[in-house]
Amino acid sequence: MPAVIAATALAGAAAAKFVVVPRLAAPARTAAAPAKPTERAKLFRLDGLVVNPAGSQGTRFLMATVVVETPHDSLTAQLEAHEVEARDRVTTQLGAQSLDLLVAANARDSVRHLVAGALAPLLPPGTVLHVYLPQFVIQ
Repeated sequence: MPAVIAATALAGAAAAKFVVVPRLAAPARTAAAPAKPTERAKLFRLDGLVVNPAGSQGTRFLMATVVVETPHDSLTAQLEAHEVEARDRVTTQLGAQSLDLLVAANARDSVRHLVAGALAPLLPPGTVLHVYLPQFVIQ
């Protein structure tokens, strides 16, 4: 019996030395970092958007912040120059959506596409926008 205990202890020590310790000492693997905005890209932000979803009769609301990354500073400047219209276009699109669409599993992706579509008329045709939703709360 003591021989079995000693052999088990030695096997455990060897496993710790050759398997566990090297894994702990190795640098942690991280997922690939998301692509950073290009040097010339700039962010346009619409804070404090609050709308009642379609069909909610005012009993529910969506509160969101929308951040849009444009490929060039000049395009962000265009959005900033038309901020009131941009805010109106986005809130109109969001308010036209049903509660079911807004709480669906892929709701954030749908909303990103809606926001990009709402802002597209304010920019040159073919402009690619990256839309982020750092705040998206349905109450």
